[in-house]
Amino acid sequence: MSSLERRTQWDERTSAPGSLVGQSGLVFESFFERSVDAVWLFDPQAGVFLDCNDAAVKLIGAKDKGELLQSTPMDLSPPFQRDGVTTRERTEQIIALVEKHNGYRFEWTMPRKTGRDVPLEVSCSPMRMRGRNS
Repeated sequence: MSSLERRTQWDERTSAPGSLVGQSGLVFESFFERSVDAVWLFDPQAGVFLDCNDAAVKLIGAKDKGELLQSTPMDLSPPFQRDGVTTRERTEQIIALVEKHNGYRFEWTMPRKTGRDVPLEVSCSPMRMRGRNS
């Protein structure tokens, strides 16, 4: 998805007053792309990652976003998470918890392309994109 598509499909608005209100897409894009933290956009209905920033690409050690997008958590994670639950089952639990609590923070394991596991602390927040929660 191009930055223009992301900008035009962003449904939520910033709380910024005045002239910044019309620039919420630009604010989101700037935050998303320039964040030093890895940021992923995940579609819980399709079960795939729609976008990620460069920090996510570097964290995983991928060549580019193309290696990561349209992947599922099962594609990018070991079969089991550190708590012994399968990645598939844990993904389903997390999606339900994010919906129930309007956000959720959890630990996750994802290997770098070198094979070394990276323990992550993940914070999920639902947001409206294209008229539905993502």
